[in-house]
Amino acid sequence: MGTRLFIAAIAVAFSTAVGAALADEPNADDLVKQARDILDQRNPDFEKAQAAIEAALATKAPRSPALVQKARLVLMLGGESRESLQQASQLLEGARNLDFGYGPAYVWQAYVYMKLGQGSLAGQALFKASRLVPDDPQFLYVNATYLASGMGDPYPFYERYVESHPINTSQLFDAEQRLLQYNVGAGNRAKADAAFEGLIRITPDTAELYGDYAREVMTSFADFDAGERLARKAISLRDYPHARQSLSLALYGKWADARRRNAGTAETAALYEVAKKNDPGAHNVPSCALDSPHLMFLKESLEKIRDPAAALTNC
Repeated sequence: MGTRLFIAAIAVAFSTAVGAALADEPNADDLVKQARDILDQRNPDFEKAQAAIEAALATKAPRSPALVQKARLVLMLGGESRESLQQASQLLEGARNLDFGYGPAYVWQAYVYMKLGQGSLAGQALFKASRLVPDDPQFLYVNATYLASGMGDPYPFYERYVESHPINTSQLFDAEQRLLQYNVGAGNRAKADAAFEGLIRITPDTAELYGDYAREVMTSFADFDAGERLARKAISLRDYPHARQSLSLALYGKWADARRRNAGTAETAALYEVAKKNDPGAHNVPSCALDSPHLMFLKESLEKIRDPAAALTNC
């Protein structure tokens, strides 16, 4: 074999060997994504996440993404103790120094800085993240949390976070809950309903979600039909006092509303009988709900039928 042919043969053999080695090496991006998805779950498999992270760090790929997930793992395993926060901070600093353009490192740095009470550093990290990953779900959530600490209006960022379809159910639940309370207070029924539906999608069989929102739609929007429906749903999942109070409020509210609208005598009497059968004397109507300016008409109606000496149920 001539010299040129021999060299060419060696080159082909070397190329084939390198290609086989690269094919056998696990994909670091896939491993990091696997770890991230595991840690985003409500009940993460920490051993599986750690194995994926260590496998990613063992590759020749850039280490910043794996270091960020390792920092997350440290935080979760350590219960966000000060020691785990400091350890995570060192990992994140390493991830940032290896790649100053890797946005998630700044996002998680901001999160750790907030937990450590270092608001100024958190703000600086979020500013950098906003330039690198402005639409990243984790950035949107952490930035909203930062603003909610008194630094600005967090709700547009909570909305953008929810619209980004994140898979971190704990953070999503928190964001939806905050949006629900904000929009109830702002009188935006459509957005409040949307946030409630978001909560139900996460935990569909939680009686308290239905029971609490039953009270909200009545005291804030005087919607007794929805209040009754939600209260009955709550009771079907778990029969507890708060839901029973809301049901009584809904039924007497429908009767009082019929009186206010000057509905026919038959309709008003029928609604009263339903309310009285469920709660004779309206003793189970929660007293605090009647302080709502939206329910003054109900309070006045109840005063006409109740024994003045009888106490209403406290909230």
